[in-house]
Amino acid sequence: MEDFWKTVLQQMKQGLSQQQYDAWIKPLTPLSYEEGVLCIAAPNAYKRDTAKEMFADQLATMADRFWNTAVAIQFHVEEKKPVHPPPGACVSRTHGNTAPPPPPVSQPHLPDESSNIDAEMTFDSFVDGNKNHMARAAAAQVADNPGRLFSPLYIFGGTGLGKTHLMHAIANQVLYRNPKARVRHVRAEQYVTDVVAAHRLKRFEAFKRDYHSLDVLLLDDIHLFTDGQKRSQEEFFYLFEALNSHKRQIVITAETHPKELSALDDRLKSRCACGVTIEIEPPELNTRVEILLKKAGMRGISLPDKVAFFIAQLVQSNVRELEGALRNVLAYAQLNSQSLTVDLAKKALRELLVVQTRQSSIENIQKVTAEYYRVKIEDILSKRRPANIAFARQVAMYLAKELTQKSLPEIGNLFGGRDHSTVLYAVRKIADERKRNAKLDQDIRSLEQVLRT
Repeated sequence: MEDFWKTVLQQMKQGLSQQQYDAWIKPLTPLSYEEGVLCIAAPNAYKRDTAKEMFADQLATMADRFWNTAVAIQFHVEEKKPVHPPPGACVSRTHGNTAPPPPPVSQPHLPDESSNIDAEMTFDSFVDGNKNHMARAAAAQVADNPGRLFSPLYIFGGTGLGKTHLMHAIANQVLYRNPKARVRHVRAEQYVTDVVAAHRLKRFEAFKRDYHSLDVLLLDDIHLFTDGQKRSQEEFFYLFEALNSHKRQIVITAETHPKELSALDDRLKSRCACGVTIEIEPPELNTRVEILLKKAGMRGISLPDKVAFFIAQLVQSNVRELEGALRNVLAYAQLNSQSLTVDLAKKALRELLVVQTRQSSIENIQKVTAEYYRVKIEDILSKRRPANIAFARQVAMYLAKELTQKSLPEIGNLFGGRDHSTVLYAVRKIADERKRNAKLDQDIRSLEQVLRT
């Protein structure tokens, strides 16, 4: 490991300016290499995310050559013991009152590897807005009273809107109040992997004891369960029942309402819907601006309002892309030793601006698709369901999801006021058929080419 990292430092120093090297490479620390996975630590989330964006591919190439095998790079934030309690730990957003502070803890909990909790994702770092207030309030109540009020808490909405952030915020507050609590955040895909591995290694009883003894289970992206994962779904059902019967807290996230989880077993659908179900939506402009100002402030950077407003107008789809745009602007300013201005932001985000310019409007997608399939736009927007019209409508919905930043509800509204679940069904259907049908794939390529020129 030491020899490898010396090679990395030498090559990076040759290829980067001294300022770039000192800012992004020097602070990194190699943690471990095991079974084709190289773990690298950064001092904070900002440097972790920036290093991942800018140097992950280059580091992977170096590692591949050094170990003569394909190497995956994982970036982590160095764990540091917090001096103060998690920000926002005492605030109950539901009533707007300040709760009494929790008992002092002599040694604050640091999430261990199995917990998979990001200590920087707290309620204080989550920007509260009109579109996410209910989800935030419910999450705060769950964190203060795990297993007593809302279990399961089911939060659904598009990608990058803060669902995972709220999960980590719940975990951090629960662990602050009770450092001995067993809390785990796991994505549905990872849970399936754990189930399969437990069966294969004949360690299933140990697996069950591990999961069934949790105080708080945070299952992310349950919509990723598939029809072919019956065993995993069945085990999750038993896990759900075990935790629920002992009044343990369960929090679940997904992109859709429980009723729209078509691949999920009916019993699991029922369990997901038996608690509190809350939708989280894309933030409005003012909230997006506030998010940018807050994220910059957390890095000790004063972001001019005009720059924040420009970025917020450009990126409307979700918070994750908004933060990515901010990182690009901040990195561009630092690497070029320039002040933060709107002109600089335009340069830093020029590729995104080009994409935005290329992206088609929903109306144009409907027009081009209707002409291609020889139907009327009025038919696509209508409730008519002949096969040729329904298919053209589904293709247009698919293209709208692929070529614009509109959310599923927004697309549905522009297609005659349809529900977001109808759009999701169309997108998944066309994406699936496109893989098997060469002609459909070619048709969509042709439509995309027309729409992007």
